[in-house]
Amino acid sequence: MAAGSTVYFLWNYAVSSGSTTSNAQLLGVDDVTIAAAGAASGSPTFVLSNQTNLTYGNVCTGTTSSNIGSFKIKGSDLGTADVTVSSNAAYTFSTTSGGTYSNPLNLGNVSCTGTDCYSQDIFVKFTPSAVASYNTDITVAGGGATSVTTAVTGAGVN
Repeated sequence: MAAGSTVYFLWNYAVSSGSTTSNAQLLGVDDVTIAAAGAASGSPTFVLSNQTNLTYGNVCTGTTSSNIGSFKIKGSDLGTADVTVSSNAAYTFSTTSGGTYSNPLNLGNVSCTGTDCYSQDIFVKFTPSAVASYNTDITVAGGGATSVTTAVTGAGVN
């Protein structure tokens, strides 16, 4: 039975002898247990795993690294706020390796209840715009959870 459901009790007229039910009002209830349906929701959380190829090395400015990095987002008990992936502008993100890349990447409302109720692979491209070090974090935020990060490194060279 789902939380918030209505519980009905049956009232039955019964007599110990004969068939007259007037003034025969007896309600017998024995060994009844009413328990909340399901476990209470936990705190909204993200866990990042399977970080692959997030160290890009030297990449010529204005070009995109030949390797595509990736990581997995797992979420538990997420609320209704949109989930985003963001970092330094040199890094862009997609939910498929051949998809459209953007920064930030808005994953939308991924509301879910339970442990590991949300799972999404994120693919990462590195396109440095200037000669510089781009050692930073990728941040996953939203869904009512505390933001989490994973490190990413790369350098723009001529």
